Amino acid sequence: MNLKQYLTLSKAREALDGINLGIDSDCPKIFWCGEYNKPDDSICCFNHWVGLPERWNKRHPLYRYQEEILELLKTKRYLWILKAPKLGITELFLRFSLWKALTDPLWKDGQVAIIVATKSDEAETLIERTKQMLGNKVKIENDGHQNKREFKVNTVLFKIHSADNIDSVRSKTNMRMIIIDEAAFFRMIEQSRVREAVEHYIAASDLYIVFISTAGESPEGVMYEIQEEENSIYHKIFL
Repeated sequence: MNLKQYLTLSKAREALDGINLGIDSDCPKIFWCGEYNKPDDSICCFNHWVGLPERWNKRHPLYRYQEEILELLKTKRYLWILKAPKLGITELFLRFSLWKALTDPLWKDGQVAIIVATKSDEAETLIERTKQMLGNKVKIENDGHQNKREFKVNTVLFKIHSADNIDSVRSKTNMRMIIIDEAAFFRMIEQSRVREAVEHYIAASDLYIVFISTAGESPEGVMYEIQEEENSIYHKIFL
């Protein structure tokens, strides 16, 4: 086999792998290039490709504390993050999970669960903003009457689960990421059930679990419980 034949065969195999694994070939394989000044729609990284985060009519880079979280994700699967408001942490994980859905073959036919307080309009807004982030770059599948609370991209299902109906998160065959948002503000009766429901995946799944919250009204509940654990499975981050 000469060099030309080898290169032709290699390209054919790459194309076939992309079809078999459901990988979106247009999505950059790098999540964040580390450079702010490149224009949106650039193909240097996922974040420029979909557009940098915006707040108060200003584009924002990924800040150092966000870059440190991304570095941790290379070795840590379970994170606990107590934060100040408006730091873009939940959006960071939504962006990361979208990127993984479009680039990681292990995420094919997987699920991303976003657990929120009961009847959270903010969560539905978050889902809509996440879909808008992708624009027309990727086909988004919506499920009719549930389109405010779930969507599918590249075979991966993103779905909101209410804390008062936590059983809906169980028994998924390929759970890839669970984001528990504002966990300190769930009703006390729900908090232990939420933790038990998400942690039952640990033994059988190679997934990410992320507890995120601003400070609650009192030192109790699942966020405080994890904070006080000496040998916790969670890597703890204070922002």
